[in-house]
Amino acid sequence: MSDISHCFTLKFTGIARVLHTPVSIAIPKLEYIEQPKHQTRCIWDTGASGTVITQEVVDALGLMPTGKTIVNTASERGKLSNTYEIDLFL
Repeated sequence: MSDISHCFTLKFTGIARVLHTPVSIAIPKLEYIEQPKHQTRCIWDTGASGTVITQEVVDALGLMPTGKTIVNTASERGKLSNTYEIDLFL
């Protein structure tokens, strides 16, 4: 995990009810090699304690689970879910 912090600014006219930005997601590599990236839209949940990816991203990159964790969502508590290691490019 990097100890470098970065910030970004989004400008809106009116009230922003949802923050979303384009992102790229890739499989992590130990050495620098041009990684195939999946382009998608990121929705920012400022109260979340983790990052969630969709099944579409898992399928597009052919990701394999690295483990399991219990997650709570707005509609479900105690859901057992796969974990994945990814590189997220903002």
